[in-house]
Amino acid sequence: MKRNNKKLAAPIALAAALSLALCGAMLAGCNSGSGATGGSSPNAAATVDDTAITEDEVTERVNTYYATSFDYSAQDPDYQPDSPEKMRSQAIDDLIRSAIVERIAKAEGVETSSSSSSEASSSSASSDSAEEVYAEDMSGQSTEEKLMEKLAGPAPEASNESSSATDEDVIAMFNDYYVSSAAMNADSGQDESTPYVMIGMFSSDDKAAAEEARKEFEEAKDASSLPYYTDFTTYAPDILKEQAAALKEGEVSEPILSEEDSTLYVVKKIGEMKIPQEPLSSVKDLPENILEYMRTQAVGYASSAAYSTAYSEAQSTLEEMIEKERARCTITIYPMPEGTTYGNDASSSSEETSSSEES
Repeated sequence: MKRNNKKLAAPIALAAALSLALCGAMLAGCNSGSGATGGSSPNAAATVDDTAITEDEVTERVNTYYATSFDYSAQDPDYQPDSPEKMRSQAIDDLIRSAIVERIAKAEGVETSSSSSSEASSSSASSDSAEEVYAEDMSGQSTEEKLMEKLAGPAPEASNESSSATDEDVIAMFNDYYVSSAAMNADSGQDESTPYVMIGMFSSDDKAAAEEARKEFEEAKDASSLPYYTDFTTYAPDILKEQAAALKEGEVSEPILSEEDSTLYVVKKIGEMKIPQEPLSSVKDLPENILEYMRTQAVGYASSAAYSTAYSEAQSTLEEMIEKERARCTITIYPMPEGTTYGNDASSSSEETSSSEES
């Protein structure tokens, strides 16, 4: 059964003012520069204070860039990938950023990828490698993602029944989602005089489940209590559009078999309206049944919009923190070793070496 996954969380309380102060555990430093070769680690491409970024890590990252460039080249013959030197520089910069994010996370009390890695293999020797810094932990979240979650505050959770949406929330959501969609559909040739039909919809390949859903639809008192996916029929199979248009408001269909996807559908007609291509200014322009449903959706919309704002602010804060910590660190970048090859060049070089040895 496809449960309604469109009811989002109630508006969240944004996190308190985000602190830009970093604790004294961060290592102090003053400058960046280029070294001779290797520094304290003979395989180092760069160091951030005492954290080494190895040539192996850089090579792995650059080869990833090459793979992406190859994909682009396949689509666009005129595409010119960056030079190996430029890709190496970008890889080192990315890995330096990751090392700095790791420090900030530790100072902010956020579990880091390297600490997760250490817990996972307590018998292994500790490492200052930036590979640990960049790696994602077993939960699939990188250190930077965890840090962003802390700075932005908790994401919206399940909707709160006591929450309500203002008329402004309803209009903002309706204009963002539906008016803009109607305008795009009109641009693609859809007849703007055709009314959009709003339905509650259940889909399944199980007839018994469809019959059970039909009973639940019959018992649902209003649009907000429908237990399944609810929306306009814009992207529904054609047969559903026809059936929904023929129903009376509040009426529930028998299970409908769509030959387009060989699926059974049950629909309950909530209402219909012609969606304008210009933004609405008042909820009075919405039919009552549709307005009722829109209020339940707008709770989630307002919550999502608030979190988007918090996340954007957190991103700006994190960038400031990274810049401040970068200025504290002593960063050394070493020259590209002679004979270094990446991507296809590396494969060609390896094949040539192998051929020479066989000769």
